[in-house]
Amino acid sequence: MLSVERLQSQLQRLLEQEKYSQALDKLNQIRQRFPETTITPSEGSIWLLRGQQEYAQARYAQAETSCRRSLELGLEGEAHYWLAKSLLALDQVDAALALMRAAFETKKLPKDYAGCYLKLLLLQEETESVADLIAHQSKRFYAPQLHWARGMLALKAGNSSKALTHLKKMGRSATPGDTPTAWTAYVHQQADNWKQAEQELGLSRFGSWSRFPFSHPFPKHPALQRLSIQQAVATRQPLHDMVGTDATKLPQHQAALVLELLHLIDVHNIHEAAHIFQELDYPSDAFPELEQLRRPVMLLAGEQALQEQQPECTEEFWGSVIKQPPFDPYLAFQLHRVCKENDSYRQSQRLLTQVIDWLKQEAKRNPQDWPTSRLNLTLANLHCQSADVWMLTKQQRQSARALKVAERLCPDSPEVIGRRGLMAHVKGDLEQAVPLLTQALEQGCQYEAVYGILLNCLEEQGDQKNRQEIRRRFGKHFGDLNAETKVKIPVWVDALSTQDYRLFEQLVLEQSNPEPALRVCQIFVQAAADEPSASNRITLEQSQATKAWDQLLQRLSAPEQIPVLQAIFLVIQRFAKRKKGIAALQTRYQQQLFALVGQYPEAQLAHLVLVVVKGLKSERLQAPLRDYLDTASQPGIALAQLQLQARRFTSTTGLGTYLDEALSREPQNPQLLLAKATTFAAESRDYNQYKDQGFELARRLQDAAALQAFREEESFQTSMVSKALIPDLFNKGGARGLDLAEMVRKMARKMFGEDIPPDVLAQLLPELQKQLDAELSGINFKDVFFDDDDFFEEDNFFESEGREFFELDPLNAGLPFGWRPKKRAKRKRGF
Repeated sequence: MLSVERLQSQLQRLLEQEKYSQALDKLNQIRQRFPETTITPSEGSIWLLRGQQEYAQARYAQAETSCRRSLELGLEGEAHYWLAKSLLALDQVDAALALMRAAFETKKLPKDYAGCYLKLLLLQEETESVADLIAHQSKRFYAPQLHWARGMLALKAGNSSKALTHLKKMGRSATPGDTPTAWTAYVHQQADNWKQAEQELGLSRFGSWSRFPFSHPFPKHPALQRLSIQQAVATRQPLHDMVGTDATKLPQHQAALVLELLHLIDVHNIHEAAHIFQELDYPSDAFPELEQLRRPVMLLAGEQALQEQQPECTEEFWGSVIKQPPFDPYLAFQLHRVCKENDSYRQSQRLLTQVIDWLKQEAKRNPQDWPTSRLNLTLANLHCQSADVWMLTKQQRQSARALKVAERLCPDSPEVIGRRGLMAHVKGDLEQAVPLLTQALEQGCQYEAVYGILLNCLEEQGDQKNRQEIRRRFGKHFGDLNAETKVKIPVWVDALSTQDYRLFEQLVLEQSNPEPALRVCQIFVQAAADEPSASNRITLEQSQATKAWDQLLQRLSAPEQIPVLQAIFLVIQRFAKRKKGIAALQTRYQQQLFALVGQYPEAQLAHLVLVVVKGLKSERLQAPLRDYLDTASQPGIALAQLQLQARRFTSTTGLGTYLDEALSREPQNPQLLLAKATTFAAESRDYNQYKDQGFELARRLQDAAALQAFREEESFQTSMVSKALIPDLFNKGGARGLDLAEMVRKMARKMFGEDIPPDVLAQLLPELQKQLDAELSGINFKDVFFDDDDFFEEDNFFESEGREFFELDPLNAGLPFGWRPKKRAKRKRGF
């Protein structure tokens, strides 16, 4: 037989586990067996605990029953409070007020809960009753309750200042669970003092944190949460910045999401608005009006996601729309292309099948709109697209079957001819593939694989002349812009970018008939009074150099003097020891250049390059930079050009702040992204991230000027790799003394951002060593750095022996940054 102690212990365990219904059953069991025993806690307390639990679970009707039972069992005060809360949740305001009024008037309501009575009176607009109570029965209330009531009465009278005076005197809550801060913030909002309300709610500090990845502080009190939401709506600020990142904790979660959705639409961030739409209930019973927005928002968001290079989001947004009737064939076709890019081949094939079926039905319904010739051509092109997808999924039989259907429908279609050429290439028949692929391009085929594979076929055949002609004729249609463009960097600029004086000396002295700026460098070398130091600096015979430079300048017109004056400053800055008079000499020629600024725009850029290279502090740089940018027709590009020119002569981050500001205004400017990349080390992730993003934009926009800037940057990086290696040849006695493996590793890291695989390196080294032994003894530095053929022309290593280990992106054919190491992992098969 169970003892009373054992039963009491079981009761306590049930209470700790919050199993209140079972606890009540256990209490009755104890009472029946041991009627004389005093049970703790009381039955009324357990009923109240159960009511509070039911209230938290939004089971308000059950909570009312439990709290009322607690009250009947003699538990006053807290039972009154929770019963009133339950009645309010059930929208029974009159019943809640009647409960509190009866308890107050019969003096059964404890003083701690008297404030609840005042709140219910004001909620029912019984302001006179409140005024009478605090005037004639003030002793029945605590001071915080009186101050709260006086503050609310003042607010209703339109005196927000007086209301705040009383509320700030509260000191503590007027009712259980209340917070004085909510009331002062509420008064500020009612008075349209939004800035003060923001400070009162503690929201003003969130803005400065929003740039960081951790979550914002989240108001825990429901009243503060609601006021924060109101603050965001009234001040047109993102809800995320006001209440933190975890929207699921918000009261009225769906309403909060709708507010954030509307804000994002208002600021044209349709992409993020669509993600919010995905979180909303569908269909929404609470906000049926939103359904009219869903389709246009999803369509626009898909477009925006594409522009932001996030096609996976486009697939998500458009995919949700395409499922809703009526079927939209044009959207389905666009979505098919996105799915194909995302490697979602099953979805891509499914969409193509739907489009083909729709077209057949549409042609039957409206034959006048789809004559046989048009219908067959369109169906043939769709089946070609289907063949492409089948091939990407390694389903060659299905691919061939789809192509045969296309051939029966329209054998003369350029898209069909192009796929026949691709199929011939898959079978290894280059003699058949090349004419078919060429014919397809000539007739207007738009499939980029036709262009890329044709270039590869011509490469395998060794037909470089025809390959270049194909690039010239058709490259612009596939993002391969300016295929014949050479990177032409002035010799003096390339020489000054070196980090080694001996190499600089060799490069400039071997030039015959030098241009004036290069002659500046030769004069500098000839005026060297000693050997270079460990820091690659020499003592300059100032009088000798000055005399020769001045004579050179006298023979030149003002515009011709600009690069000469720039070269004088830069060569002194880079290679001259800081002896007495050197700083003054630099300043002299810098001032001569500055004197030309007002007459020649190019002088302003040249002078600013010197200012940046000199490393002036940001505040001293600001005025001349603003003058330069204010007069530029395209300030973003002008700023980018300044950074790209300056960094040729020194590693500089001085323009970083200005580049960030410009990018905030023009985030899709390819040249600005490239300029930002150059503020980081070339081996860093940041450099490659900004550069890759900018190049992709330049290619998509077909921005020839930007693409040329990327070519020049890649040429510069390649040149820097070579220059970093050449001094080792001087010091180690030629190729036999050189660590060739380390040299190749360094080149691979510089050019491709990753180490070369060991097995690839082992195969490359013997051939490289053989070539170096044969050719290095007669090396001509002019040919290495300044020949018309850049590092990646057809006759170089990576176009010949390296073909096995490196591959060319057809869209970037002929561009240095189009090369990359072949992946060692298994690759997808396809056209």
